[in-house]
Amino acid sequence: MNISLVKDEPEWKEAEDKEVLRVREMLEGFCLGDENAVNLCENFIYISHLWDDLQDKDKERTPREINVAFCKALGQIPMSPIYQANVAQMAPLTLIAANTWRIANRLESGNADDKIGSLILRNGLLHLIYFIIMCAGAAHNKPEWAIDIGEQFFRDMFKGYAKQYWDFLEELDEKERQQAPKPVVKKRQSRRKKD
Repeated sequence: MNISLVKDEPEWKEAEDKEVLRVREMLEGFCLGDENAVNLCENFIYISHLWDDLQDKDKERTPREINVAFCKALGQIPMSPIYQANVAQMAPLTLIAANTWRIANRLESGNADDKIGSLILRNGLLHLIYFIIMCAGAAHNKPEWAIDIGEQFFRDMFKGYAKQYWDFLEELDEKERQQAPKPVVKKRQSRRKKD
């Protein structure tokens, strides 16, 4: 059963986007060409992006896209051979990724430390993807490369992250400036005597 996102499907219309294609190619390399691992990663990424769009309301999603996400979550992911072979580890990692994402959404409206924490917690899904990559490597009898491939995976995933982080800090500074109470300027009395 092919559970990958098909390029011609409407819900995957953004597949032509260079970033999506870059991630797909990257996953194929990291997962040593294991299509089950790549498909599982893509399914988690699809669901997390859709969930984020619904939460943030920054991108309109169609009922079909939502239905596709539910089919992936309730059918394709649990039926994945990699998920089934590692269900004792995958289930809690999936729950941790979902819960840290929800916590990140709560922290987003807090103080500056909370907001930075939310930026960090949003990346919980990367640990789940890295675990899938390690499973693909173990299946190919290459567990020794987990650190090297992990380092490269996280480097690739964090490309552009510094700019995102600095932009985020600048946005925080701007919001704080806007919310800061305006200084009260007392009207000076003239030193001249009134006649």
